[in-house]
Amino acid sequence: EDRDGNIWFGTFEGAIKYDPKADIFEKSPPQIHITGVRSFFKEVNWGKMGYDVSKWNHLPKDLVLTHSLNHITFDFIGISQEFTGNVRYRYKLEGFDDNWSPVTERTEANYSNIPHGEFTFKVLSTLKGGSWNKTPAEFSFTILPAFWQTIWFYMICVLLVIMIFILLIRYRTIHLKRQKDGLKISINKKTEELRLLNENLESMVADRTKELDEVIYRMAHDLKGPLDSILGLSNLMKVEKDASNYAKYLGMIDISVERLRNIIKDLFEVARIKEVASEYS
Repeated sequence: EDRDGNIWFGTFEGAIKYDPKADIFEKSPPQIHITGVRSFFKEVNWGKMGYDVSKWNHLPKDLVLTHSLNHITFDFIGISQEFTGNVRYRYKLEGFDDNWSPVTERTEANYSNIPHGEFTFKVLSTLKGGSWNKTPAEFSFTILPAFWQTIWFYMICVLLVIMIFILLIRYRTIHLKRQKDGLKISINKKTEELRLLNENLESMVADRTKELDEVIYRMAHDLKGPLDSILGLSNLMKVEKDASNYAKYLGMIDISVERLRNIIKDLFEVARIKEVASEYS
């Protein structure tokens, strides 16, 4: 061994120098283990919660959590018998993370607000400057959806919407039918009122017509008197020889003609009234 730390070996073919500083030892990755699963940073006795647990690390098997227990912390450790310290880790939660985490020395990983679904936590370890584990340590679990996130809740909501829609249509139909019935009753009421009014008008017209007929009969009877007077006076004038009596007879004829004219005027008025009454009959 020389002063530089090199070791020399003599052989048949010459001297061989061995430099221990140049010898590189391959660092095998630490054995990686998941040591615990915590909820909201607190240790949980999963066995008391009814889960089967691993005898070595007490991890629950087939872990199923409700939507309210969606904050989880994973504890892990990388063990190396050759090199202690300088262990590095990276991890990801399949179903939640798209990529592996940055390399870290921390031996825990926190996840909050995890949605419902199935997940697998994976973690790898390495020594500084060494290679990573070929197979990660894994832990799988399931978070159940909240009741408002289940297919049954969606189906119930759809059914409720359909029922509300049907009830609205039925209410609208009943409302329109009631409006129609109310309109029909109103029309029937107005029709009955018009019928009664028409009957009253017909009765009034009939009564008025009867009165007019009586008036016409009386006027026709009244016409006979003036006509008879005119005819009688005309016959008297034919046989009268004294011309001085003509003025007297003519005066009497004028009176009868005036009476006749008034009666004819009344007849025209009656005829007009009957014409108007016939329009309402």
